[in-house]
Amino acid sequence: MAPVFHVIVNPAAGHGQAADFVRAKVEPLLKHCQIAYKIHQTSGVKDAGRIGQEIQNSIPLEEPRLVIVAGGDGTAHELIEGILDQSSAGDDQGIGTWRLAILPCGTANALFHSLFPDSHRHDSVGELGQHLATLTNEDEHQLSSLTSAIESLKAPQTNVLPLPITLTTIASQKRIPTHIVLSTSLHASILHDSEALRETMPGIERFKVAASQNMSVAFKADAVLRGTRVRQYSPKTKSFIEPFTISDASISASSSSSSSSSSTKEWVVPGPFSYFLSTTTANRLEQAFVVAPTLSLLPPGSEDGGPSMDIIIIRPGRDPSVIAAQDQGEEATGKMRAKRLGEIAGNIYKNGSHVNLTFARDESGSLEHGGEGEVAVEVFRAQGFDWIPTDTSHQASHYVCADGDIHVIPSGERAIVELMDRHPAGHGFFVWK
Repeated sequence: MAPVFHVIVNPAAGHGQAADFVRAKVEPLLKHCQIAYKIHQTSGVKDAGRIGQEIQNSIPLEEPRLVIVAGGDGTAHELIEGILDQSSAGDDQGIGTWRLAILPCGTANALFHSLFPDSHRHDSVGELGQHLATLTNEDEHQLSSLTSAIESLKAPQTNVLPLPITLTTIASQKRIPTHIVLSTSLHASILHDSEALRETMPGIERFKVAASQNMSVAFKADAVLRGTRVRQYSPKTKSFIEPFTISDASISASSSSSSSSSSTKEWVVPGPFSYFLSTTTANRLEQAFVVAPTLSLLPPGSEDGGPSMDIIIIRPGRDPSVIAAQDQGEEATGKMRAKRLGEIAGNIYKNGSHVNLTFARDESGSLEHGGEGEVAVEVFRAQGFDWIPTDTSHQASHYVCADGDIHVIPSGERAIVELMDRHPAGHGFFVWK
């Protein structure tokens, strides 16, 4: 039986461009290559999840589900969440095999830009090559994942990468899946505050305004990193080594997360924080915003003790300039936090060079690349973590961002983040590269 591609179109994504792009570029390509397809259009928030459940129910479990996602990271998040919701609600015989082709039609397209950071012409042949030759460089780049999907019909295992899923547990709420980013601190607060600005600032300008409102904030929490082998990136060796800015600690069973096992080591990271972001897949959040370059420069492997996530942390209490400003009061300290965070963020746009920043060992405490001082940005590789707010009156410290969705940790609770257990052989989510 000929394979059928299910095209999920979010008409609200990317200021309405998704539907137009599918109609003008995707459908002609599929027709030219004589590939059967079915269009599914979302009708509201979370509707991609409902569509995913319908696709799941319409295909025998042993057959792969071939899906083209025409939307942003949020549309793919809704799809994955809906599939996992249905799996956990009934007899779990596995979720089947889901192969996703990602089209960058949303406001946030971190996964696509991580998979295809640069535009280049494909060397495809036959009908596919003939059609691609008629497209502009930009259109061909946006169709990169779909092009790989079409090529894979002749060699099914070609260009398919596993898509690790993290699960976050907050109090008694259902577990929250993420495939791109699980963050707190500045990143989560930007996403939270930008929603209040959406009506007056529908474009990306609202994110810049929200960032300016939160750059000076110290987010009050502690974190506990977990894994059979937690490691930290060293700018000196350009490799992951034993953690050197934190200490391992024995944590009592009552305070430790329930997911910990006897073989899992835990490392405490005391706050406050300016930035805290974890990702298993996306080395960049925008085409030029390379926040986790270690994912591509030093890809996770067997030496990491199994599937892992990279965690990028900035703690203002480690910064000599911020410490020096504390004598001048909280306003001066906040300004210095914002100033230093801005300097570090500028280096994220320089191909992820922020991970190699160190503090100068002189009185200035200025930033330098690969110096002898302490690292300015801590990058850890772990298999999970807990985020534990320490100030019940500071609401922003309780925000958690899961692929763009904001969740709030109740007072006295924590967010427990872990990698999803492997499904039966061959089952799970995959993406065409």
